[in-house]
Amino acid sequence: MLNHGLFVVLTVQALAHLKASEAVVLTYTVPAWASLFAWPILNERPTFAKLLALVPALGDVALLVGAGTPDATWAKLPAAAMALGAAIAFALGISWASSARCACRPPRPLRGRPYLAARGSWRSARRRRIRTGQA
Repeated sequence: MLNHGLFVVLTVQALAHLKASEAVVLTYTVPAWASLFAWPILNERPTFAKLLALVPALGDVALLVGAGTPDATWAKLPAAAMALGAAIAFALGISWASSARCACRPPRPLRGRPYLAARGSWRSARRRRIRTGQA
């Protein structure tokens, strides 16, 4: 929950200081960060192909945001750091939540029939169609 709150706050702050396209490109690098955090947190060692795919993925972010262009100024650096921080916070939360094990049992289905709740609405809809001659 904290990671999602941090994600929202940092993303909104980044949007206030960057163009929307730049903020979105930086913020939605979450899959790249999640695959990197899966190594130490989930013990999922990345394959060579995954590491090879991360290089152009993160390199393209620099190209899309405009590193080395006149638009790239030092004034944008804090906002870019906020957008990347949002992505990293969300990826850490995803990895940590995936590693947590729930000790609770799932709730029992309604009288042993998980379809019971939907069944009533299905029957009433079928009755209406039969009465109107649409069945």
